[in-house]
Amino acid sequence: MVTVSPIEISQPVPLPIENKSVSTMKQIPVPVAPPKATDKDLNKWKAAGFPEKIFHQYPDFVDFIFKNNLHHMITYYQKNDKKENHNIIFPQNPQLLFRGVYTDWQIIRETVKKELQVDSQGRIIKGLTEDGALKGWFYTYDRGLDTWDISTWGQNPDIPPRPIRQLPPEQCPKEYRFTLCCAYKNYAQRAFKKVHCYIEITTTQGKVYNFGLWSPEIIEKAGIKGGFLTAYGEFNCPDGFEFMGERVSITKTDFDIDEKQFKQLWQWLHDKKQEGVPFNWTEKNCTTFAVDAAKVAGIDINTRQTVVNLMPKKIQTAAKTAWNYTPSFTRPALRTVEKILCIVPNIFVNTLRCLLFGAAKGIEKTITDKDGKKSKIKIRVINSVKDFFLKGFEFHPPGILLDYLKEHNNKKMKKLS
Repeated sequence: MVTVSPIEISQPVPLPIENKSVSTMKQIPVPVAPPKATDKDLNKWKAAGFPEKIFHQYPDFVDFIFKNNLHHMITYYQKNDKKENHNIIFPQNPQLLFRGVYTDWQIIRETVKKELQVDSQGRIIKGLTEDGALKGWFYTYDRGLDTWDISTWGQNPDIPPRPIRQLPPEQCPKEYRFTLCCAYKNYAQRAFKKVHCYIEITTTQGKVYNFGLWSPEIIEKAGIKGGFLTAYGEFNCPDGFEFMGERVSITKTDFDIDEKQFKQLWQWLHDKKQEGVPFNWTEKNCTTFAVDAAKVAGIDINTRQTVVNLMPKKIQTAAKTAWNYTPSFTRPALRTVEKILCIVPNIFVNTLRCLLFGAAKGIEKTITDKDGKKSKIKIRVINSVKDFFLKGFEFHPPGILLDYLKEHNNKKMKKLS
């Protein structure tokens, strides 16, 4: 595995080195999506404090901003930085912070087109897609819209993680800080699709790094197939839910960690990026990613749910009470009973996984070591007969972690009061 020194992050994070080989590939025309601005969009535009004159005179620019959620990112940085550092201005033409300088919209558009990159199959890896979405670009705290692919960090040492923001000197923590985050919609806190977990790490220099895991392949699958399928997740830096604005509420809980824990966590994140992280709805999701990261940082949180948690509340309460009053030497026997109860649903779930969704076959990923040598690794959900019977009917709802964070924060507040 590639060993990554955390010392790198005390220096300004270098921009990713562009692959020069792609410049010789076929350049394809980039269509601009037709304007779709509405009165609702005008209200959002005005609420963000952007000049209304731009909205009426430059619909293509407005559509570009909304299509790529740049209005959420700009307002996010207005709240977390200085408003004058992040805005849309209108001296003569619409201007946006672009690579550290306020730049005319026409120049931004032409630059994005000029720097178009495609892979060997003609897919856009940097530029504008047919529906007007940006690829290989992101709005950053220090340079505004800039070259950055949130999913390709850490693929080699030349692309380290990029901070999501920089704290002012007076806000820099004395200790390293690990933060668990849950973004949720108020009306459905406990639903799988309505809660998302991710993490942040803050250094003593005030650099804040934000990481999250998800899988568009699985999240976009409807019905039963999405519930059983496993694929490699997108391990992003930063996580897009941080920029959701008024669409979600976000609960965060900070934990102080020492330098040793920080280095272990930093290396763990890079190792996971190299290895690839499996993703499914139940046992390998955004919750387990956040909880596993917390464990590396010395914070133990249990979000595991089994068939027992699907039983009526009275039975669950009785089981918890019995567990609390049970002598520690008898608890392994109770765990065995729980495993026996799970065998039947495990057989059902894993039969579907193996027959329909390739759980025994596994998924492959090609990794590159520090010497440039490529090798294939395979991850299976079902690795043995034992797994077939004992592994499967286990799930980690994001809402469990959200409840933990809220309870933890309430205890903190009571201590302070």
